Amino acid sequence: MLMVGLMLVAMIAGAWYLKRGGRLKGAPASELRLVSAVAVGARERIAIVEVAGKRLVVGITAQQISLLAETAAPAAFSASFKQAQETRDA
Repeated sequence: MLMVGLMLVAMIAGAWYLKRGGRLKGAPASELRLVSAVAVGARERIAIVEVAGKRLVVGITAQQISLLAETAAPAAFSASFKQAQETRDA
């Protein structure tokens, strides 16, 4: 039971660190980013993590992390806005 508690504390601390703009050692700041996370139970979370132009939806429990879905990251707002203007002006 102590081990499960320690794992939970480590996961929460890691999520807090990433949310505060931290980065993993060896990974550039733009490589890995926590987009959003929501608690779905006492020790369960669903998180969206952006990695190398992809968004991963992961389920996090005290025992494991599972990939739920994978999508392409949305385009930056400025690029989308510029494309919309070009389409409108054409």
